[in-house]
Amino acid sequence: MTPSIVQLVILAVAAYGGYAIAEGVSNRQLIWGVFGTVALLGAWGLLRVIYVVTAMLTLSWVAVVWQLVSEGWLTDDARAAIVALAPGAVTVAVCVVVSRAVFKHFHAAKS
Repeated sequence: MTPSIVQLVILAVAAYGGYAIAEGVSNRQLIWGVFGTVALLGAWGLLRVIYVVTAMLTLSWVAVVWQLVSEGWLTDDARAAIVALAPGAVTVAVCVVVSRAVFKHFHAAKS
């Protein structure tokens, strides 16, 4: 993996961190602030924290889906549920791919 791709990953994580902190402040939710802080720390050179960000984002998405299922929201209209859940599922998939890319970059096979 070239350094420019790693820099793009760092930029994406930093952008998410800024967004999450902004959401936390505007919606007065501590958990978003925590996610944003961890993401910014990860982007600021502590790249191993990307695994924590991925885990937190995945768990938060699963928690929201669980809450929606318990409220019966997902049974109303299947098409609307798929459209509503797709961005979160794609975000989780991107986080997993980025975590794998970071792992491969820092644990490259020694030849």
